[in-house]
Amino acid sequence: MYLQSRRESSFTDGVVILTASAVIVKLIGVCYKIPLVRLLGTEGMGYFNAAYDVYALLCMISTTGLPVAVSVMMNKYRGQHKRIFLLSLIIFLLIGVFGAALVFFAADTIADRIGAPGAAQSLRFISPAVLFICVSGALRGYYQGNRNMVPTAISQVIEAASKLIFGLFFAYIAIMHGQGPVSTAAFAVLGLSVGTLLSAGYLWLPKKHPVNLDSQGVPFRVLLAQTLKVAFPVTLGAAVSGLSKMIDLGLIMRRLQDVGYGTEASVSLYGCYSAMVIPLYSAVPALFGSVALPLVPHLSYAIERNDIEKQRELLGTTFRLTALISVPGAIGMGMLSDRLLQLLYQGSDELKVAVPLLLIISTAVPASCLITATNAILQAYSRAWIPMLSTVIGCLIKAALLYYLAGLETVGILAAPISTLLCCTVIVLINLICIAKISPDFSFSPSWARAITFSGIAIGAASMLKKGMQMTWKANLPIMAITVITAVIIYTILAFKFGLVRISDIKPNKEKE
Repeated sequence: MYLQSRRESSFTDGVVILTASAVIVKLIGVCYKIPLVRLLGTEGMGYFNAAYDVYALLCMISTTGLPVAVSVMMNKYRGQHKRIFLLSLIIFLLIGVFGAALVFFAADTIADRIGAPGAAQSLRFISPAVLFICVSGALRGYYQGNRNMVPTAISQVIEAASKLIFGLFFAYIAIMHGQGPVSTAAFAVLGLSVGTLLSAGYLWLPKKHPVNLDSQGVPFRVLLAQTLKVAFPVTLGAAVSGLSKMIDLGLIMRRLQDVGYGTEASVSLYGCYSAMVIPLYSAVPALFGSVALPLVPHLSYAIERNDIEKQRELLGTTFRLTALISVPGAIGMGMLSDRLLQLLYQGSDELKVAVPLLLIISTAVPASCLITATNAILQAYSRAWIPMLSTVIGCLIKAALLYYLAGLETVGILAAPISTLLCCTVIVLINLICIAKISPDFSFSPSWARAITFSGIAIGAASMLKKGMQMTWKANLPIMAITVITAVIIYTILAFKFGLVRISDIKPNKEKE
């Protein structure tokens, strides 16, 4: 199979493409999660998310390190692209087969260990997705190494849309046949496996030509050694990062049961947190992944060329875009937490529990976005062991705090967002200190000061407008929509006026090598 991927794009071009994809994926996710919560209930969502979190951890381990390594290696060995791809594909297939078999055959043991025995069936139904996502990871890594983000963006939309269509359809069929929360959750999960299969198929099928290996290539053993040298610390860091979710999954339900909650009650509380709160909280960091993904190949290319000015430009742009996206997202989410949840889950009995959870965890949005940015920067500078170390420290602090606070009746489930906030803050501080020591000087603080100021002005003005409308208008949805649109317009105008966002971010020029 010969991969033709010479459509290279600039860093901001890749950001725009992936951001558009991420927005579409998130909108599809909202259209998926809201009816899914209504179909499964919080108990069924607890089983669904328990299986999904295990799958997400394995996928993070199997598909994070190697794509980064492929991007770095393709910039280091400019004439060995197809050999690097073939090598990564073989590795990904082996990992995918092993991971899928592990989830399928160890489903009962895993479900028992996390305190949700009913999740075993969901784990089995999601196991094929581990293999399919690994195949996609190899293909996406190749395209990203060529600085072509279009296939990745399209495949993400295909995966999300397929999950929506097939997941809801399978769950509905299960309910029509009288299945309970355990089986219905498993059939909903099956939709994800179908989505990953179709996504991998899109990335693979258009490439029809046989593999044509580069002549006079670097020996495979050398490429393998260099690839693993880059991938190993990144993969370990991803595994440790995934532990944050596993800490929630492994401790929350068990600690709640320790203080008197029954199994169903603890599963429901975890389902409320994981299904109603986490999707809203993760929306902004997931959107910001569109900035970090194209950063690694572009920054590693500038590092290989010893282009200090380009490094400084990329670093400054990255942190400017981090502030642009994360600050208003955090402030807006916190101020509108009550109305957002009421709008999305109107009539749900768990709203009183979900609102304070979202309010607390919204404060962790900027730190979560910074983790993604700083991890990518350190990986490009071949310092992948630093994110691994910082994440270990942050997760240890999170686990200790969560274990203690969740065992207090007065805190309970609130321990989850509190521990997450502290964990993210610690990780970011360690990463930033290390980046300051290895990178050229670049602009950081001014962008964050402007983002905070502009967000305050925009949200303050929109809030005044909202109070005025509430005096004469009782329709909550139109009022909220007008309030949000007004805040976005004011923030956008200020951001363009004072240089927080630039025309070149929207209409970038092609980079030339």
